[in-house]
Amino acid sequence: MKRIKPIYQLLVFIGYFGFSFFIQKDTINEFPHHIHAWAHTDHYALSKGFLNNNFDLFHPETLTSNKQFPSENHPNELSKVTSSDFPFVQYTAALIMKTTGNEQPIIYRVLMLLLSSLGLLYLFRIAYQISSNALFSLLLPILLLFSPLYLDYQIGFLPSVAAMSFLFAGSFYYLRYKLQASQKDLVLSVLCLSLSAAVRTPFAIPLIALIGHHILLLLFKKDSLKPVLILSLGLMLPIAYFLYNQYLRAEYGSIFLGSPLYARNFVELESNWMEACENWFFHYYGVLQWMFVLIPVFMIAAINLLKQSVNHTYQVLTQLTVLYGIGVLLYLVLMSRQLVHHDYYALDTFIPFLTLVGVVSISEWVKTQRIPHFSSIFILGCLILTINDNLSTLSERRQPESSEPYTSMYKDYSNLGNLLVRNGISKDEQLLVLDSFAPNMPFLLSGYHGANVLDFGKHSFQEVMNWPIDHIILRDDLLYQDFWEINERLLQETEVVDYGFGIFLLRKSKNKGESLFHWLNIDPNTPITTKNYTSTDLEANEGASNKEFTATFRDTLFNHDYRMISLSFELKKKQSSEALWHIHIHSETEELFNEYLQIPSMTTTLNKKIILPNDLNTWYISSYLYNPNNNVIDYQNFEVKYY
Repeated sequence: MKRIKPIYQLLVFIGYFGFSFFIQKDTINEFPHHIHAWAHTDHYALSKGFLNNNFDLFHPETLTSNKQFPSENHPNELSKVTSSDFPFVQYTAALIMKTTGNEQPIIYRVLMLLLSSLGLLYLFRIAYQISSNALFSLLLPILLLFSPLYLDYQIGFLPSVAAMSFLFAGSFYYLRYKLQASQKDLVLSVLCLSLSAAVRTPFAIPLIALIGHHILLLLFKKDSLKPVLILSLGLMLPIAYFLYNQYLRAEYGSIFLGSPLYARNFVELESNWMEACENWFFHYYGVLQWMFVLIPVFMIAAINLLKQSVNHTYQVLTQLTVLYGIGVLLYLVLMSRQLVHHDYYALDTFIPFLTLVGVVSISEWVKTQRIPHFSSIFILGCLILTINDNLSTLSERRQPESSEPYTSMYKDYSNLGNLLVRNGISKDEQLLVLDSFAPNMPFLLSGYHGANVLDFGKHSFQEVMNWPIDHIILRDDLLYQDFWEINERLLQETEVVDYGFGIFLLRKSKNKGESLFHWLNIDPNTPITTKNYTSTDLEANEGASNKEFTATFRDTLFNHDYRMISLSFELKKKQSSEALWHIHIHSETEELFNEYLQIPSMTTTLNKKIILPNDLNTWYISSYLYNPNNNVIDYQNFEVKYY
């Protein structure tokens, strides 16, 4: 087995880093505001939290003091401390930020790029250790790993790519241990795999698979107990931090999910997996990459089923692949509901699995078939074909869309700090941000901290208004779209301090100053115009309709003085559980409100109030009841009020 000189390893590392940096150069200092910005900003905020808490590793915190998953022991307390996986990457990023005096995204992103390049180096070393073909080994990791998904998270803020790199390092040392029987390599392998599992919990799967493999060797081939004991020690750090994490979750709550989200039945499981594939299949890998990673899996399945004899190293791989694969499959079952909308779970599970299997299998094939070195040109050609398609998909993932909430949030909150400074708000003061996405984003962009209310279904407004926070932040996008979901008390018990950059700065206050109602020039008790429609007016039959679309209402407001519109009707009976109420308000250039609202089964009066921006746009308003399967909806007294 040939060894690679350290200087050549350094050159390979620099080559991977330089190539990756060239691809990522346009995004390397960009604030995370594209796909999954919620998750990215939460991890970025952990680094900022360590800067704020004097690097207290055992009390990680972010910038938001209430949690999506509240504390069990103190559910009503506000605290920035949160549970998380072992924050090795975030802590390291904070140390570099402190040392350099630079807290910009480039610090975190370059750290992730360095760790990614380390992982690519170890994949190269695995391939070369098996094949002894340098050029082939250099190109293969890029071909298999540079998927659109991997490239996106290569400089992201989630620690998945870092955990994957530690996994590749541990795999290299384990492979060398199997080839050379060096206890030092086994210990190095355990250290890397242990860190990988602590940084991101799903990466415990390959370590558990290794332990299971050696237990089987112990039971059926009378192998030594020593590898089992050494490998089992690798679980100490992940288990210890997992248990401590449960304490943090119970005491302080968490902004991170800490429990499985599995399907309720097989039909839902199948639906979740199919929808995840529909959403992300060609983000996970390109077409050629899927071929390169799936063929080795089928080969291993055939070897196990047909009991084919192979060399000892590859035999170990086939046994480990089965155990590792079972673990990955079980995890995908347990988290199936998350897979649909969270593509990064692939980075924690089957992408490192398929990449390792592909690198080892193809390298073994190159070695046994004695493929000549010039065949690497074929790999280079495949790489060129693949990288172009993958970069195109990556560009689509990073393309800002005006309809995406993160785009408008980033635009508005980028100026929040200026609004607060000009009103003399101290950075020591907590703020209350009313928004429905990415709780840490406004605080990261402004340099402030506070609480963020995502769901008023979970928090009564009475509870929120009693929090020891004086100033409230409200984006006008939220005001126009979800005004009445926020709560009428917000209008009655606050005054407008300032408005700018699409943001209202409010202060708690009763019966003094200018309220939001006054600022918006709205008298909620006195509509300017009221229009009432009978069922006949809306082309229904005696108030009961079995048409697919019914109770259709349309209106156009030209250069209007109205600031609010209220739509309501009385529901008497509904036969279809899938019936919806669709309301759409838009101008030629702006989408103001477009939602399908659930209709309850019981008799009730449904009402929706929507604020209209103070501009001269012509607004087109439409409303109808969606009645699938043509079941009966019985309604009356459709009313429209203009304020």
